[in-house]
Order: sequence, then structure tokens, then C-alpha cells
Amino acid sequence: MFPRRTVKLPPIHKKPSSSPQQQQQRPQVPPGGDAEDVPNPVATTATTTKVATTTTTSSKRTLQQQQQRGNSAGAGAGGDEKNAGTPANKSPAKPGVVRESTTPPKKPTKRVLTATAGVKEGDAVSAAADDADNDDGEEGNGEGDDEIEYEDPFEDEYEEEDQVNQEEEEEEEEGEEEEEDPEVEGAAEDENESAEAAAETTPTKGKGARKMKLEEVTAAIEPEEDAEDEDDEGGEDDDGADEDEDGSGEDDDEEEALNVFRPDTYNLEKGEVLEPDNSAYTMLHQMTTYWPCLSMDFLPDVVGATRHWPHTMYVAAGTQATQASENSLMLLKISKLHKTNRDDLESDEDLPGESSEDEEDRDEDVDEDAVLEQKDIKHIGAINRLKCMKQQPSTIATWSETKQVHIWTLRDQLNALDDPRYTTAANPIPLQTLNHKAEGFAMDWSPISKGWFLTGDCLHNIYCWKPAEPAWIGEGPYSVHKSSVEDLQWSPTESTVFASCSSDQTIRIWDHRTKKQPQLTVKAHSCDVNVISWNKLVPHLMVSGADDGTFNIWDLRTFSSGTPISQFIYHTKQITSVEWSPWEDSVLAVAGADDQVTIWDLSLEDDPEEQIAKRKTPADPVPPQLTFVHMGVRDVKEVHWHPQIKNTLGCNSLSGLQFFLPANL
Repeated sequence: MFPRRTVKLPPIHKKPSSSPQQQQQRPQVPPGGDAEDVPNPVATTATTTKVATTTTTSSKRTLQQQQQRGNSAGAGAGGDEKNAGTPANKSPAKPGVVRESTTPPKKPTKRVLTATAGVKEGDAVSAAADDADNDDGEEGNGEGDDEIEYEDPFEDEYEEEDQVNQEEEEEEEEGEEEEEDPEVEGAAEDENESAEAAAETTPTKGKGARKMKLEEVTAAIEPEEDAEDEDDEGGEDDDGADEDEDGSGEDDDEEEALNVFRPDTYNLEKGEVLEPDNSAYTMLHQMTTYWPCLSMDFLPDVVGATRHWPHTMYVAAGTQATQASENSLMLLKISKLHKTNRDDLESDEDLPGESSEDEEDRDEDVDEDAVLEQKDIKHIGAINRLKCMKQQPSTIATWSETKQVHIWTLRDQLNALDDPRYTTAANPIPLQTLNHKAEGFAMDWSPISKGWFLTGDCLHNIYCWKPAEPAWIGEGPYSVHKSSVEDLQWSPTESTVFASCSSDQTIRIWDHRTKKQPQLTVKAHSCDVNVISWNKLVPHLMVSGADDGTFNIWDLRTFSSGTPISQFIYHTKQITSVEWSPWEDSVLAVAGADDQVTIWDLSLEDDPEEQIAKRKTPADPVPPQLTFVHMGVRDVKEVHWHPQIKNTLGCNSLSGLQFFLPANL
């Protein structure tokens, strides 16, 4: 049963202060710094994989650049201990590998220089001067070092060790390309530690030890961006590695995209709002009404199902104002409903999965707001629910809180929406008013017998109204329910059969020719049954939604067993609206008081080999039949499919009216 309460218009939403681009700035490893100094990317943004792989690449490039400088002028920040004393014609070891010397140093050199960002130019000059003094009077320019020749007793062992290390590192590099991102991040830390150790290594191999020039000192403490720029000029291998790492990041992003935001797992703080991802919608338009609407309905028009962008639709909505005299029945014409899926993209940017035909249609997507035209009809009392007669959309019925059902004929007002010159009555009155002993919510027009009409109130009474000149005549009451009648539905194929649900936890199937007893009765839920919907494409299927957030699928061929063919537990608060799609027999829309509108496809099944790990969490599984979640609404009351614009839905809530077309339907 829907609680009725006084509400106010929602406040203007404030956008978040930070942008996704600011959250996704990749961390920089300071030159010579530790990998631990880099902020942990896993706890910052959803694109943690790309951050980790970028860190690994920058570290690798820094080591390679430092090694190149070490080969040209001595043991630099990226060189190793053996290369410090190896003649120029010998091949240096792989970058990042530091070997311990087996020969005791003849003359230890006191080093105060480390390749860190904190070294100043003056310190670097002093360190270079100390090295020059420690080298038996040789000048510290590095020019005569390459001409020194000597015999190294460990040269053969070094060459064999170089070959073994080279093979091992090639195998490690191949394995790193196949490793997952957490391991790649660990490799980045190891390489940074190796870079620091290599930078602090002191060459001690006699007079042949090379000296670090001032230029090398400066190069050792240059920012990483300079090293990356130089590597980009000729590093084809690094580019290929980047492509591999970026590719793995895209795969992880796809897995992240499968996560569904759940209102029950995160509470929005004051000032926080959900902003939609426009690429998830082919169309999304929102509007705010001056009073909240408890009910709405689409009005079929003469255009039919053959339509082109931009769309136009007609809507009827009823208000819930603070004063009974301030309410109105609103007739809305909403035109120029363009596609909005490119609102977040640049003009030349492609959507995921966009085809060449879609690219050709870009010119039709005009970035402009929809146009709203409105006619208000004064209505005494809040409108609990309204529905239009599908065979004659200008005939609308409204359930008022004043215990009355009003039937309106509003042809002139609808014509005035198309032609402002069309004159209408200033204050139209209902064609007929039907009186009940209590207010209610349940009503439905027959899809087969034109003008046949059902109403149900909170005193468990049901009436069937038939048109007769000049007014409708009521039959009933059907008074078997023990509590409030919450919803009514005519059979899509049988002109005399209808269904009812009640807060007495039951669903009953009736034939209006036998008013005393229903034909079938089942206890559908363990709490109030709020809403039901009869599948118009598969007449033996029905869905019911309850106060506990569950909704059940029923097969009327086995209805008497009292067991639904399927039950879904996803919404965390009461179900407020359910409706089968008029386009797909297995698709339905569900609205809940947990501020969610969900779309389900019952033809989908879970694939245990692929979906268990990706689409489910151990504590809270997401059903595979759930195909779309629309959020950003508050206290949603109803959801309806447009009868002529394929796969387009509308819903009314405290936030206003929303009209959307999911991109995956």
C-alpha cells in the first residue's frame, strides 16, 4: 500500500567538486626515490590498472636511460659495479642488475653523492671534486679514462655471468608481460629499489675506476619526464611494452565496469548526487514539476510506432500538493527529444561499439533541450493514480484522495497542445464522478472491451464499470479481499477476466460474471502485495511486487499450486511499480522505494564458467537477468513503457519526471 505524505520540491543538485580526470592523474616516481613514495593506485580510482602499468614503464625507462649514460662516461646512477671498471669495448650488463665485486678495493673512495631529487648543484660539484682528488691526481673530466687498459682476472667469469643474467632477465621480461597488474606493480618497486642501489654503488676497482663528471651528476638528478621524452624518440621496444600494458589495463577496466552501484552499500553524504553516464543511455531527459507527482501515464498519439529522431510524446500526470485546492491534472507535450548519448563526448569521439551507420547519424544529434508545452486542469484533492483509455487516450480516469474517481474527456486540451489557437474551456469539469466509501489506488481500463473500467478501494471493495449513455454504470462490489485492494489488471486476452492483489498477501483471479467468488486465489507473498502486471505478449505470465522488495513471476497454468516459477530478491525496499515490456515478452521494468528503476530480461541465464567471478561478489550477487539500473531519482512511484516509442520508459518520483531509452535495449 502506498503511503501518502506531504513532500516538497527537491533542492537544486550540486555537482561534485572533483572530476574523474583529477582522480586519475598517474603517480610520479621522484628521480632516485623509493617506489613506496608512490601513492597506492588501488585505493584511489577505478582505473588502478593503468596507473600501475604507467609506473612500471616509467621506472624501466629511467633505468635504461641511466645505464646509457653510464656506458658513455662511467658508472652513473643506473650503472652496476662491474661496468664501473670494464673497458669501453666490453658490453655492459643489463640495466638494474648490481653485482658485488669479489676483489677487495685497493683505495676505497668516499662517496657522498646519491641520485636523489634532494641533491643540489653545489653538492654535486663538491662530490665531483672529491672524486677527482681521490684518483691520484687525474683530472675528473673522464676524457683519459677510456684509454686505460689493464687485465681483469675476473673478465671471463663476468662475461659468463653476463650471459646467464641476460638469459634470466629475458625470461623474466616475458613473464612480466603475462603477469597481472598487482605483480607488475611489485616489479616496479623492485626496479626502483635496484635503481637506487645502483646509484649508490661506488666503483672501487683500482686506478681504472671511472669518475663521474658534473654533467653526469646533473643527468642523474634530472626529472623522469626528461628521460621519458628521450626514450620516446627511439624506444620502439618500450612503445610495444606500453601497448601490452595498456591493453591489460583496458581488460581490467571492463571488469570494473561490471560493478553495480547499490544504494544500500553506500550512503550519499549531504550535497552528493549521482550523475548519469550518458553513454549508458541512448536518450535521457529529466524535468521537474512544481508539485511532486504520484502517478503518470503515456498517451498514445496518431503518429504510431513508425517514428524518427527527435521524438515527441504526450504525458498525463497528477500532482500531490500541500493544499487540496492546489492540485491539478497536467497534460504535457514534450517535443525535440534528441539523443543524449554523446553529451559527455567530444564531437569526433566514438562511442563504445559505435558502427559506421551511427557515425553517419551524428549530424542528427543536436545538443539542445527538449521543448515542454503544458495544460493544467484543476483537480480537487491529490491524485493517487491516473490511467488513460488506450482506445481513446483523451479519456482519462483519476483516483482522488477525496474517495472519488473522476472520468475526464480532454480532447480539446490535447488539441490545444498542438495548436495554441485552439480554444478550450477555462475550467473543464469531469464527465462523470464515481463515488467510493474510501479512497483507493487500484484502477485499470480494459484493453479489449472499450470503456470497461475497474476500481478498487482501501475497504477491500472492487467495482466494474461499464459505459452506458450518458454515463458509466457500476457492478459489484467484489468484496472477498480482507484488506485494501492495491492493484487491478484486466486479462489481455479474456474480456471478462481480471486479477487483483491486496495487502492481505493474496492475488485473486476473477470472472466478472461471477461476483461472489474468485476463480483462483493464492498467497503470493508473506507481506503486502502492492502491484501486479499481466504480460500482454505471453498471457499466462504475471508478475507481482511486494512490500519486502521481492517480486515473483507466476505461470497461470500452475497458479493454483501457489508456487511462483521464479522469485527475485534485489530491491531493498518495497516494490512500487512493475510492468511488462510491450516489445519483448521476457523483459519487464521494476521500480522500488530504494530509488532504483531496474530492467530485467528473464531469458538470460547465468553462465557459471564466465559470469560467477566477474558479475558476482561473494557477499551480494547480482542476478544475471538484471540488464539495466536507472538511479538518481528519489522516492520513485511508477514506471511505464511508452506504447509507441520502442524500449523507451518514463518514471515519476519526488525528483520529477524522467524519460529514458537504455543503450543496451
